[in-house]
Amino acid sequence: MTPALVYFPAGTYLISSSILPAYFTQLIGDASAPPTLKATPNFAGFGLIDTNPYYSPVTNWKSVNVFFRQVRNFILDTTAIAPATAATGIHWPTSQATSLQNIVFNMPATADVVHVGLFMEEGSGGFLTDLTFNGGATGASMGNQQFTMRNMKFNNCKTGESHLSSHKRQDETLTVGKPSSNSGTGAGPTPGCPSTTARLVSTCQPAAPATRTSAP
Repeated sequence: MTPALVYFPAGTYLISSSILPAYFTQLIGDASAPPTLKATPNFAGFGLIDTNPYYSPVTNWKSVNVFFRQVRNFILDTTAIAPATAATGIHWPTSQATSLQNIVFNMPATADVVHVGLFMEEGSGGFLTDLTFNGGATGASMGNQQFTMRNMKFNNCKTGESHLSSHKRQDETLTVGKPSSNSGTGAGPTPGCPSTTARLVSTCQPAAPATRTSAP
């Protein structure tokens, strides 16, 4: 397969179904004026960007074999989708040589919201940096290993990070803003799932930075 770099100039792009990046493909927006990928109200798909779609009860490719993908310099907007309707910004079960960089996730901040910014149910390796999550039920829901994350910001999320399962991760510069309700949490496990990192940030406080160097 021939490698590809897909460039998005500044602007707002209305999408009604998932963008499916191919193997060895980079999606790159204008760094000086990041383009917005905005879901239509009737959006159909798992994520605005879906790197490993479900065509059956399991992901199309084994997540630990999904390499060489990058998404950077975007604003992902699910605010036109009804808050109580499931929606995901990026579905990212990937592995080595993958990265997400300089991305803003805008979601509704209502009491009934169920939107998720980033969903990674499995995978191994990769780099996440300069990601900002605004609103939503969960900023980032992750179950993976060996990921490095830097400069993750959560604003008005009910839950900043939800860990399905994770180990061998390094997190640095995690900033958690005020939640949309008093029950909001900074980071925690999905009920019934263990997490080695859940106790690092337990509750949200306005403008309360937390620097994390490694899982205990």
